[in-house]
Amino acid sequence: LDHPWFKDRQEAWVTTCTNCHSESFARAMLSQIDNGTKQGLAVEQEAKKVVNALYDEGLLVGQKTNRPAPPAPEKDAAGGFYGLFWAKGNNPSAVDRVYTEMWEHDLIKLYKGLAHLNPGNYTYSNGWAKLIGDYAEIMDADTQLREKAALEKRVAKLEGKLKTSFLDFNSNTNQAALGGVGGGLLLLGTLGFALSRRREKPTE
Repeated sequence: LDHPWFKDRQEAWVTTCTNCHSESFARAMLSQIDNGTKQGLAVEQEAKKVVNALYDEGLLVGQKTNRPAPPAPEKDAAGGFYGLFWAKGNNPSAVDRVYTEMWEHDLIKLYKGLAHLNPGNYTYSNGWAKLIGDYAEIMDADTQLREKAALEKRVAKLEGKLKTSFLDFNSNTNQAALGGVGGGLLLLGTLGFALSRRREKPTE
């Protein structure tokens, strides 16, 4: 919005608006549109970083097991536009879909509401409120998916330790355990032998 093209357009709108309104009123309304749009973009861009990070790290639901490629010429992407019109397996995932709605629909509704001076419906109810709802869903999903991934790593690490520990016959613990098992088997064998000899002993 700081690009010279936008500045030129703003001045053109000031000229148009001052046919009916004061210049100060026109500039205040146009600044309100720009500032509100920038705030909406800031929320959307923060959510975009989170969704892209989940995608880059392979943490989206089903991303490694059930994410078919979208129809050509579309390319798989986090929150891709195709997710509004096509779905297969876990593509798009719920997080993808929420983010696509966020940047394609809800952000535009905020801008349109601001530009048409419609504060009650599009600016807040269908614009800003929707953006905040999208943001909350994405942040919740980010926390849940990362906690799940961390738990899976911990479980895998513990399973690896258990397997390694059980097969490590050089460790003192396993030597003691194996010694205990061996001693128990030896004792059972001795008792079994004694009982069998007792049965074989002829009665007088």
